[in-house]
Amino acid sequence: MAESAISTRRDRRRKALRDLDARASGLDTSTRIGNAEAFAIIVRSMGYIRFFFWRYLAKFLLKLFAYAIALGFLPWPAKMLTDHVILGRPIEDAQGYPPYWRPVIDFVQGWSPFEILIFLAVL
Repeated sequence: MAESAISTRRDRRRKALRDLDARASGLDTSTRIGNAEAFAIIVRSMGYIRFFFWRYLAKFLLKLFAYAIALGFLPWPAKMLTDHVILGRPIEDAQGYPPYWRPVIDFVQGWSPFEILIFLAVL
């Protein structure tokens, strides 16, 4: 008895979802697509790029450059936090940083761990 009630509720729910799909899409009666249809849509949208190839390429390269900057910058504040705030090593003995991070190290020379923590939080 309980299993038939669950089955009936499940069938009503499925019918309600099918009705919702039909109402939500006036042109398409089936809003669920398979892998082949999704791939066809992606291929079709790639065809539109040909009209804006240089813009697309510029945007792609700028995004790639932004990721490279972020990945080159992000680990060093974490290293500074670990070495000089948590472990309490003196900033004067800083080793293992890349050359472009050296001005930051020179800037915080003589600061307490708490001041370095505040600086990194603001950074």
